[in-house]
Amino acid sequence: MNLSQLIYRLSYPNPKTEFGIILTLTLFYPSQTSYLYFTIFAGMMIFFSIRNIWISRNVSFSRFSRLVLAFNLLMLTSIFFSSYHLKSILFFADLLLVSFYLIFSFLEHKDFTEYFDILLYFLTAFSLFHVSLKIFPYFGQEHLFLGNPIYQGIASGIAVLIAFSRLSARVNTIDGILLAINGLGVFISSSKASYLGVVIFCLYMILLKRKKWIPFIIAFIMLTFIIPNPIKKMVVYSITKDPYSANRLDMWKMCVDIFKDHPVAGVGLDNFERVAPRYNFKQKKGPANYFKAPRMPHSDYFKLLAEMGTLGILALLFTLFFVLRKCLAEDRFDIIKVIILYILFQALFINLVFKSFFFFLLLFSIKALSEKRPKFRSISIQHKFVLTFLFLSLYTILYILPFWSDRLIVKSENRADIAEAIKLLNSAQYLNPLNHELAYRKAVIYFNLFKETSLIETFHSSLDNIKLVQRLNPYYYKAYLMEAELYSTLPAKQMKYANLEQEILEPLEAAQKVSPFYPFTRLLKAEVNLEFGNREKARAEAIAALDIEPQFVRALYFLHNNFNYIPDPAEFQKRIDDILNLSAQYQPNPGTYLFELFSLPSTNTPQ
Repeated sequence: MNLSQLIYRLSYPNPKTEFGIILTLTLFYPSQTSYLYFTIFAGMMIFFSIRNIWISRNVSFSRFSRLVLAFNLLMLTSIFFSSYHLKSILFFADLLLVSFYLIFSFLEHKDFTEYFDILLYFLTAFSLFHVSLKIFPYFGQEHLFLGNPIYQGIASGIAVLIAFSRLSARVNTIDGILLAINGLGVFISSSKASYLGVVIFCLYMILLKRKKWIPFIIAFIMLTFIIPNPIKKMVVYSITKDPYSANRLDMWKMCVDIFKDHPVAGVGLDNFERVAPRYNFKQKKGPANYFKAPRMPHSDYFKLLAEMGTLGILALLFTLFFVLRKCLAEDRFDIIKVIILYILFQALFINLVFKSFFFFLLLFSIKALSEKRPKFRSISIQHKFVLTFLFLSLYTILYILPFWSDRLIVKSENRADIAEAIKLLNSAQYLNPLNHELAYRKAVIYFNLFKETSLIETFHSSLDNIKLVQRLNPYYYKAYLMEAELYSTLPAKQMKYANLEQEILEPLEAAQKVSPFYPFTRLLKAEVNLEFGNREKARAEAIAALDIEPQFVRALYFLHNNFNYIPDPAEFQKRIDDILNLSAQYQPNPGTYLFELFSLPSTNTPQ
């Protein structure tokens, strides 16, 4: 045994401990959306990667490494075409660090079965925790980890498949208990996707190994829809009330439309949610036509199409060709192959591949599948220094500085002194210059100052920051609405001039392009046109707002009061009463789309 191998064997943590630490953070961290989480997660991955680089004399380089590097290169290329660069860069950085960690981690192929046993025990603890939380909600919320019951169900489903594969090879009590606990985890998640995936791939393994068990699983499926349980309840809810259950085709069509407008590299990694209002569709169920804009396309394949364009298609085809060829080769009962196919199957109907836990597990499984005979490349001391510097630089620029910037934002919110708050925001902007939120916050402060003082310097400071927001994130429609409102304050301050109407309407037109199905923008345009004497345009814009949402209360009042839109007062009042009765059923919270839609004219116009 050489010195490098000796250091590797004696160093802490060992590979299996590393694996457990990563699983703990990706499964049991309550908030996986904060800067703190990503800073901790990235720091952990960088620490492990640098450690593995320095204790290794050689680096394993296989088809897996080439696949991952090619995929990351395509994602990096797409960033240059992104309209909102910050989100794309941060999203890519997380994936890149996981990719590098697995590339520089050498794991004995004979040990991979033990890793999946560790995974089974971790997921069983995860399922058991959620089952107990369902029975005794002592944290006040049932979905504390992974943030979504669907993801919780899919994670428990992975454990079901591992336990089921072990039972198929040798029936024993322990694996039966593990199967039962994780199966219960699938049920209490009320996730149709995880239940369907578990059924399909358990059948797949039965056909390969235990065909005599087929009647039992068929009976189990039938009982699921006879005996009352969360899965049956969720299916009924999806059919009767869920506005998106039957709209996946609409969301996938949105992705196709986005691809048509951005065919080369899409709209940028993780930017689907920001462009969704522009491509939204009329909801078939619910209290309004456009009260929701999809936050995700409910398919990782269509996500790649919309966010990476042709580059995403190439990345997807290349990956599927590599992975499916391996999975459909000999020994299809291999649990590693089953887990890969299970995750790829779920990715067709839900966005999960790029979540920390599932991305790590998918890449780890592909590595386990493809590194039976890895080739090694020597790594010199100079290369180790270069890689260490690269990792630390990435961590500082993409994680430490944004995290520090976020802390300064929080501090600025608690400062009563405006000058001190702006100073903190300027410092935060210096640390994270691509964050549009900082410029928007400064624009709000200067806007409020202008309304109070009428100082022209505060007007221009607010306008400059609004324009910066629009450059950094063209999809942020609130910046356009604020620009229009800023100009709208000028007449009250005796600053009216010839071109003012156009100055107000231009940002509203831009906001309408970003979110064409947002009826409040149309009504704002109607009010501006009416104020400047353009009655026909005002009427047309208000009717357009009503066409988008026929239950838009303020638009009805606007047309009724200014254009006698509904001549019969009794008919008008009945229509308003019907809408208010609907509003009482849903009881929308202030500031939400439905609240603004059902509000009477006395309520402030949404900004």
